[in-house]
Amino acid sequence: MKLSFIKAYLSIFLLLSGPSYAQSKNPGDGKEKKMKAENLEYKFKLGWFTLGGGSLSFQENSRIINNDYHHVVKAHAYTDGMAAFFTDMDDDYLSIINSKSLQPYFSEKHVTIKNGFWDQWNQFDREKNIIDVKAIKTKKDEKDPRAWKVNMTDDSYDIVSTLVYFMDVNWFRVPKGDTVTIRCHYDKKVYPVCLIYNGIEKIKFEEDKVSAHRVQIYFPEDRKYTVGRPIFGWMSTDGRNIPLVIQSKMAFGNARCELTAIDGEDPDF
Repeated sequence: MKLSFIKAYLSIFLLLSGPSYAQSKNPGDGKEKKMKAENLEYKFKLGWFTLGGGSLSFQENSRIINNDYHHVVKAHAYTDGMAAFFTDMDDDYLSIINSKSLQPYFSEKHVTIKNGFWDQWNQFDREKNIIDVKAIKTKKDEKDPRAWKVNMTDDSYDIVSTLVYFMDVNWFRVPKGDTVTIRCHYDKKVYPVCLIYNGIEKIKFEEDKVSAHRVQIYFPEDRKYTVGRPIFGWMSTDGRNIPLVIQSKMAFGNARCELTAIDGEDPDF
């Protein structure tokens, strides 16, 4: 059985220490946006089987760059149980995000590939609208350094900051049926990512019925994972937009990524 879709779904949700930057004594002006939590934990299931999980950690205003506060957000995704038998996934992502605009200043990823590892560092140059990418592919202990540049637009984000952006949207003000679109950097392009707002509905979560914003996650240029298999997400309606569930029907069952803990405690909505 091929389980490459596990990486795709967790990376959607998805997605280490960063470099050091000069600090200023008086950064910010009080307009910085707050993070919704300190840590979120998830499990990934296919039908009845738990195949892995992931976590998101938010370090609010933990870096000062060019006299602006920046959040540091880290994501980790892994396979476990049956899935680990087919594919070994132990992936880390990091994004340094401007606390006001929520746009990434820098991001990196360290992921497993077949018989090796892929390490990548991305510097976002907003003045030139260029992402400067450096990467190292390691197989059989042989390192293959690479570098390239990616043209971007003002609405370009990385995988992790894309999630942070959508968590900041005031979904109460988005009309049902409207679409919120930004672009996400992946590989050598930036791709449109669309969330179609489906309104508020009750869902079963942690054995209870809770209200949630429902969205359809749509990747217009994807021809592999989302064609004929729509992905839906549900976020909390408590003002924090905490992602509760991401789900898609597969040929062999429902693929479901579900929140299991907030800041080390059971989620309570």
